[in-house]
Amino acid sequence: MRQMLLDVQARLRSQITYVEDAAIHILIHPDMLPRHTQLPAIGIKDGVVNYEYSDQGRRRRVISLLVQINAYVTIPRSDSTDSPILGSGTLKGVLEIVDNINTALTNWKLGTDRSFFISRALNEEPSVPVGEEERTETGIIVRPWVQRKAINFEFARQEWI
Repeated sequence: MRQMLLDVQARLRSQITYVEDAAIHILIHPDMLPRHTQLPAIGIKDGVVNYEYSDQGRRRRVISLLVQINAYVTIPRSDSTDSPILGSGTLKGVLEIVDNINTALTNWKLGTDRSFFISRALNEEPSVPVGEEERTETGIIVRPWVQRKAINFEFARQEWI
């Protein structure tokens, strides 16, 4: 899993050039970007590892790795006509970034031995605003500053054991 995450990060850095290399991170949580990250940004979150075994004369094991990849953009001020979802002008929206992630990773042969024979998007999650919470006397106020959208990928390979 470790090398696979590093390979995905390197692939995105080489294919999505409008996002700075330093803004493509492997994350501990989708809502936790490292401080001082320049936006737009991309976050890679490890997911479930599934094992499937079959016995057809030879024992075969299929390993599938699920990875969540998130796109982040700044939410413009309320008086702006820019859309963090759709983008406009030079501002990339989360929909365009996720589409570029999908293009960069779909059918990409992952691994130094190209042993991953499946590389595909499974689904996209709705975009959500992410921000800081502030406690007040009347409750909690969330001040969103980033729009986040996730695309979930599967990478799979088979091994003969």
